[in-house]
Amino acid sequence: MGGYRRLEGTEEIVWRGRSYRRFPEHQLRHRRVYFMATTHPRGYLHRDIYTAHHGPIPEGWHVHHIDHDPLNNDPANLAAISAEEHLKHHGEHHAEFSAVCNECGRQYSAGRKGSRWCSPACKERRRRRDGVAYRRPMKAPMAEIRHCGECSCEFTARKPWAKFCGRKCRNAFNRRAQKGVSV
Repeated sequence: MGGYRRLEGTEEIVWRGRSYRRFPEHQLRHRRVYFMATTHPRGYLHRDIYTAHHGPIPEGWHVHHIDHDPLNNDPANLAAISAEEHLKHHGEHHAEFSAVCNECGRQYSAGRKGSRWCSPACKERRRRRDGVAYRRPMKAPMAEIRHCGECSCEFTARKPWAKFCGRKCRNAFNRRAQKGVSV
């Protein structure tokens, strides 16, 4: 068995030599109701069964349990459907929040509280206008007056590890250290 211990109350299924587990007492729904593989690549049992019996799942599509019972992984009970179609089947589980886009001012329904933009295009438009697109905020450069370890002149250190005023002094110091001259 793998390198970790099995938690109390865990259910395990072995399908085609691979172990899948679910945690009936877990706080997250997908961990409670779906069996997940215990080894890499971590996949779900219902998706692996669908793939084995019906072929590959189209990218971005979901495997739906037709009878709405996530523990019934019979191949006849599984269907691949688009994400939008799947949301129509299970929409009552997802809360909708009314929001106003910070960019275009359009009212839209959001999937979570605190949503600020109606679309990725509005978000990108806002970030470009504010001048923050594709850039991480940078910290102010460090500037500290120090004395060079080779020539003892003053220099402005821009990095916390700087000990020399320049490359010339650093190389001279390293040459002397290699020759064994006391530093």
